[in-house]
Amino acid sequence: MKVWLNIDCDTKKLNQGSLLMRIFLSAAIFIATIGSSVFGLKSLAVPASNGWMMKQTSDEYGILETLLTSKALRLDTPELTILLLPPKYSLFIYNRKTKRYIEEPTDAFIVHTKPNKITPHMRLDKQPDVTICGVQANRYLCTDTRIAKAKPRFEFSATRNLNVPEKLADACMIFFSIPEMTPGHGVPLSAIRLSPSGGKFAYVTTRVLERVYVPPETFAKPKGYTKVDNFVALSNNSENIPVPSAHALDYMMDENKKQKN
Repeated sequence: MKVWLNIDCDTKKLNQGSLLMRIFLSAAIFIATIGSSVFGLKSLAVPASNGWMMKQTSDEYGILETLLTSKALRLDTPELTILLLPPKYSLFIYNRKTKRYIEEPTDAFIVHTKPNKITPHMRLDKQPDVTICGVQANRYLCTDTRIAKAKPRFEFSATRNLNVPEKLADACMIFFSIPEMTPGHGVPLSAIRLSPSGGKFAYVTTRVLERVYVPPETFAKPKGYTKVDNFVALSNNSENIPVPSAHALDYMMDENKKQKN
């Protein structure tokens, strides 16, 4: 009797041990499977960064979001989507409200700021570099030399550390249409008007600047838009009649201001 009891006890222990071992092995396999799946999904969901995402506030356009890589740029305002694409770097401006778009060479966009280029009496003085959102930027003060003992009246900061083509950086600079802030200095990160009394008015402020993965479809041209020939027709539903383009963007900005007021 004792022998059978011992056998029963040993059998129970063996069965219990086997059950625990099976549970342990199953749990280990489950954890390993889930772990490999999670890490596999993570590697698929987070590709290597290939560009930059920039969020800015502008007194002219409101909140801006820019995505740029070493080849292309997309800038979104509350109403517009702007694409600058290789190889010719033509400028595509889409008005999401009117469902119209315009295509222009980059030079046509530069025409907008030609009358406002810094004249020889404006002096740019480079200042110590600054860091904006973790990125080093060059800082400049602009002074009107026609005025004796004049104080700087404008300050802006721009960076060349984003590894983007000069045309893309210049497009960002031109877009803000600020007389003292001319192309050739990199991507603009900050622009401040300085008053003689010491006051400051921020035109452009960068809130976020970080490395991100920019998928190719970011730069796909939107569908369902009607092409127009001028910025006037782009900004409203007026007749698409060609007009001189030198101050077309100025007109569009003025119209937007009127609508806001």
